[in-house]
Amino acid sequence: MRTSLLLTAFFSVMMLLMFASVPEHSITAKASASHESSTGAPGELTCADALCHDTSPAVPQDSVGNVSELIIKELTDNFEYNKKYDVTLRVVRPGLKRAGFQIVALDESYSNAGRISPLANSATTQLQQNQVFGFNRRYLTHKVGGITPTKPDTLEWKFTWESPIFDVGDVTFYYAINIANKDNTNKNDTIITHQIRIKKPQASSVTESNTSLHVLPNPAQTRLTIEPNNADEKFTEAFIFNVLGKEVKHFSLHDTYGMASVDIHDLQKGVYTLVLFADNKKKQHTTFVKE
Repeated sequence: MRTSLLLTAFFSVMMLLMFASVPEHSITAKASASHESSTGAPGELTCADALCHDTSPAVPQDSVGNVSELIIKELTDNFEYNKKYDVTLRVVRPGLKRAGFQIVALDESYSNAGRISPLANSATTQLQQNQVFGFNRRYLTHKVGGITPTKPDTLEWKFTWESPIFDVGDVTFYYAINIANKDNTNKNDTIITHQIRIKKPQASSVTESNTSLHVLPNPAQTRLTIEPNNADEKFTEAFIFNVLGKEVKHFSLHDTYGMASVDIHDLQKGVYTLVLFADNKKKQHTTFVKE
């Protein structure tokens, strides 16, 4: 027993020495991405609130000056359904040395609104996912290549946003920006939060089914087989929405050409819309009934 206690104490001391010898910033730094669900959106903290950055509480952008701008190209007063927009998130601040961000687009029920995506082969942004309020949220955040300004005092992140295909109400982009002081620690940084609400289309019509996509059987009970007209098309992702336009399931489809199958046994009875993305970025959708 005495030998066992001595060994336990020895290994405990060794572990403490090992971690004590590692610089603090090598454990806490998150240069390659933000922590999941850190935008300050409903149900989320920020990195300041969660104390992963030893700094003052996050502050709204308006209280420290207009340091960021969300630019959605071709957006007028209202967004259009089922449209892909080019988006730029820009942060400008005198003496800016390093910054990171995280952004999410939510509908009025705080569920994913549309689809945020990095540009192809992006060296500056990447996707994240996490559960909030029991539903999966998708985020965009920085990579290591997207934390250093490319021109004085300014850092930009570019990505795309595909708007909802349903009437889910207005859409709000929530984002947090960490303006770091580049001292290789998590101390004395500035976390700024902001939200931008964009209005839904004035004509609130639901997108009709795409006739080039077929599902069998319909109605279905446990599984749904998806069959496109083009057998050479490769599916990459599938989303299922209920009649309120709320995303209820998401599937990643790998090496699926021509025909795909998804599990729907846990869905409640009702009418749903299936949306598929192909490797050529083409979007297809249709409706089905779960019985």
